[in-house]
Amino acid sequence: MPWEQELENDLKWREAELTALKFAVTQSTPNTIPHKALLRAAWAMLYAHYEGFCLFALSVFLDEVKKSGALRDQCQAPLMLFSLEETFRRIRKVTPHTPVFHAFCSTTFPMLMSAAIDFEVDEDGDFVIAGRSNLYGNDLLEHCKTMCLVESCIDTNKTKLGLLVTRRNKIAHGEQEVVKDLTEYKQYEDAAIDVMHDIAVAIVDALDNKTYLKPAYRVP
Repeated sequence: MPWEQELENDLKWREAELTALKFAVTQSTPNTIPHKALLRAAWAMLYAHYEGFCLFALSVFLDEVKKSGALRDQCQAPLMLFSLEETFRRIRKVTPHTPVFHAFCSTTFPMLMSAAIDFEVDEDGDFVIAGRSNLYGNDLLEHCKTMCLVESCIDTNKTKLGLLVTRRNKIAHGEQEVVKDLTEYKQYEDAAIDVMHDIAVAIVDALDNKTYLKPAYRVP
């Protein structure tokens, strides 16, 4: 399946599930335990889909960049450095006075720069992307900068995303965090959906125009 279709399908099923849950809220009697429980469930589900889609979309981006075969030294600095984070962690205790350091600078680093770009994966084979379980707006903005993605609405929604995360955490830990009503919930859903669409558009633009590459290596 083309990556564009993957993004579209993933976004659609998430939005459909949120719509179904909102409908269930409208069918319950306000101020009853079922109504309050459904609102809390909707909040938790909204966060799950916001995080799930954003991390999925960023993973699609990294996978497509990797499959492009672009060399590290052809890529823009933020993405190139991100691809070397695992390597830098391994050598962080190496000092300039050791033979290992000189070998890295003279041989290993040039080889890494001339190799096809790749990214760290976890034990499940998923790309290592910060923010799982706590994807705050600042984390997402940092990912966009790292991956050379041009977003437009994450910064304006940072406050709502922050509250979405913190209230979801309270709900997940069994606290009696109250979601007032569907009107209150909808403000945060609108913010999260806007950000999800923004990420999708930014990724389509980046992959279509190869903005992750240095200008000299982009196809006109």
